[in-house]
This record gives sequence, structure tokens and C-alpha cells, in this order.
Amino acid sequence: NEVIPDAYAEFNNSYGSFNTWKNTIKAGTGLIDGQFTVDARLSRISSDGYIDRATSDLKSFYLSTAWIQKNTSLRFNILSGQEKTYQAWNGVSESDLKTNRTINYAGMERPGEPYKNETDNYQQDHYQFFINHKFSERFTFNTAMFLTKGKGYYEQYKADREYAEYGLPDYTENNVSFAETDLVRQLWLDNNFYGQVFSFLFKDDKNQLDFGGGWNRYNGKHFGEVIWAERGVPNGHRWYDHDARKTDLNSYVKYQRRLTSNLYLFGDLQFRNVNYRIDGFRDNPGVSVNNSYNFLNPKFGFTYIKGNSQAYLSYSKAAK
Repeated sequence: NEVIPDAYAEFNNSYGSFNTWKNTIKAGTGLIDGQFTVDARLSRISSDGYIDRATSDLKSFYLSTAWIQKNTSLRFNILSGQEKTYQAWNGVSESDLKTNRTINYAGMERPGEPYKNETDNYQQDHYQFFINHKFSERFTFNTAMFLTKGKGYYEQYKADREYAEYGLPDYTENNVSFAETDLVRQLWLDNNFYGQVFSFLFKDDKNQLDFGGGWNRYNGKHFGEVIWAERGVPNGHRWYDHDARKTDLNSYVKYQRRLTSNLYLFGDLQFRNVNYRIDGFRDNPGVSVNNSYNFLNPKFGFTYIKGNSQAYLSYSKAAK
């Protein structure tokens, strides 16, 4: 990341149509004792929106701190964002476009006034740690570790939904059987994405050798909950709950050699392993996948550079 040597502070505000506000505060310490630095930012965007009920409220913050030495630097970043937006993605019919172009069909399954909380809600947090070290003029090392956490849901009012759709039998009350009910549901995501990348670089007058790789895993949970029903569904009823996972491992080696003052030889070889695991999803709960794939991706060739002209000849094979 960029290092800002001097302390600073900045405050920005803007206002626009439909009661739209944007606010940002950012500040930094500059370099303290020539080796420490902290930068921070807070942001917010809110709007009533052009479409009916299309309100939005987005908030985020950023914090970064670093320790910098002649041959070594460490940096830790935290980024987080949270949003709540009323659903407004259904489009408008041609007839309404002529007479009521801001109409929003979301939430209108509710009898009477539209449902007030037909919203999309999500938060994502990023944690990042970077290490850069220079062992000598010829040998350097870099690595980055990360964790991204995301969690959120969208909420809907649904009218005349069959109990069978939610894994429940028909509901009987006072000897009257009901096959359908109005309800409010939340469809959730809860996911983690984490991993590491690294590289070692050796470079002299004629040779450059780069070895590195990385690994990452994505864990995704998907589930749905009924938080209110007119009748016959317990609050918090979870009618589906499924997990998915992706694991990715890779390593590579790159080599470049200067054969003459104008001609270079280069080669690149990557190995990659990917595993997918799926334990059902909402519309197909019985599907199950657990597959692994291996890939070997080579590349080599020549590059010729003279003045402002460059030509190269290469062969590569890629798969994913």
C-alpha cells in the first residue's frame, strides 16, 4: 500500500437528489519515527431513492497500520462494509411506466400497505496481513494472508405459500385444514473465504527465478428461516440448510534468462488442484458433489527487444 509520509485529515460531504448523502472522514498519522504509520477512513451513503421505498443505507470503515524498515515491511488492514437496501430490482410494466413509473412491486404481496422491511442486508469484513522482506540485493520474499467474512440475508413477505414448500404438513385449526399461509422469510448467506499467497524472487544480471504459490478455501452456508407466519409455522423455522466448499491449491515456478542484450528466454510452469463440495441447495436439496481436479499449465518462449520494438514467440497450455 501507498505510504503517506505526513499526517493528514480530510472531511468530505455531498448532497444530491432524492435526499442522497455521502459523508467521508479520513485521517492518517504519517510516518512516526520513520517506521510506523496508521491510516483510517469512515464512509456512509444514504438515499431515499428514485423508486418507491428504494431507500439505501451503506456504511464502511478502513483501518491500516504498517511497520516499515529498510529491508522489511509489515502491514495489517481491516476493511468492513454494511448495507441495508430496500429491494427495487423487479422492473416496471409498460402500463405502469406510462402512469406510475416509480412503482415498486417488492413488498406488495402483503395485503394493504406494502411490507416495510422487504430489504437486502449484508456485511462483509476483510482482514489482510502482508509481509515483504529483502534478504539481499538478489533475493526477496513476499507473502499475504487474508480472511473475508460475509453474512447477510434478504427478507420477503410471501402470500399464499404452501406448507409443503417449507417441509411442513397442512395446518389444521378448529377442524379447518389450511394448505397455504402468508409468511415472512429470510434467505441467508454466511460465508468465509481465507488463504495465503507467497513468492520468492531471485534476480541477478542475467537470470530471474520466481517461485511461489498459494492456497485458499471458500466455505459457504445457505439457509432459509421463516420469521413470521399468519398461521401454522413456528417462528425461526429453517426449511433448508446447505453448505458448499471450494478449496484451491497452486504452486508455480517462473524463469527468465537474458541470452543476449536483446534476446530473452522465459518459462513458466503452474500446478493447480481444485476441489468442489456441494451438499444440496434450496431448489435441489438432494444434489451432492465432491470433485477434485488437477491441472498442469506450462508456458515458454522467447522475447526480442530492440529500441521501442518488441517481438515474442511463445507456447502455452491452460486449463481450469
